[in-house]
Amino acid sequence: ERAALMCVQILALLLASMVVRVTGSGSDLVDGLRALRLPDLFVYSLDHTLELLGGTRKSGRGRAEAAGQGGTFSTVKRLLRGDIGGFVQTIRTNIERAGERPGHASDRRLGPRLVHDIGIVSGVALCMASIKLVKLLPGLPFAPGHKALLLFPLYVLASRLTYSRWGGTAAGSIMGVIGFLQGDGRFGLLEIFKHIAPGLVIDLAGPLARRLPAWALGYCFLGLAAAVGRGTTEL
Repeated sequence: ERAALMCVQILALLLASMVVRVTGSGSDLVDGLRALRLPDLFVYSLDHTLELLGGTRKSGRGRAEAAGQGGTFSTVKRLLRGDIGGFVQTIRTNIERAGERPGHASDRRLGPRLVHDIGIVSGVALCMASIKLVKLLPGLPFAPGHKALLLFPLYVLASRLTYSRWGGTAAGSIMGVIGFLQGDGRFGLLEIFKHIAPGLVIDLAGPLARRLPAWALGYCFLGLAAAVGRGTTEL
């Protein structure tokens, strides 16, 4: 019953997003969010991520690349064996898909750096949302926090690859909003802040981390700080 409820929640989110986009001008969601004076990076990245997640726009190259990866279960099997190659390729493919802008008239107002950041944040947020939608023994205290092993590096990636100072925060915000819209979590709207906090910590610590040598222990400390930020919001 719980699995069926989760499937219905995901389908409701995707169908609602598709109805808004197909029955309107295609930019209704963007116009509505911009009217709330939300940052353009978040607004356009959320719209683009929902579009990619719902599959309303797929390129032939994207389908071919996805088919060549062997699917989600193949990637999971490789991760369990310690091979992260499939996961890395999935990230690259999603970023490339997100970089293929739909070309709405409203996008012409955006600068090249912002367009680049939207593609990066959308691709990373798509990976995050895909990981978030996968449930392993939901409702049972089995390996809590295991998804952070995959999510925290994505925060760092969004922060590093964008010109904006808040790339990781934007990616976390989108994942939080998508999780909230599909009814995930126990705290309702406040659940979004649990996903914003790690990105905010990583973005704030980014300038300091870039000055230090790139070594694994340094990223462990960065991940620990992000985990503390996430845990604080839950408490």
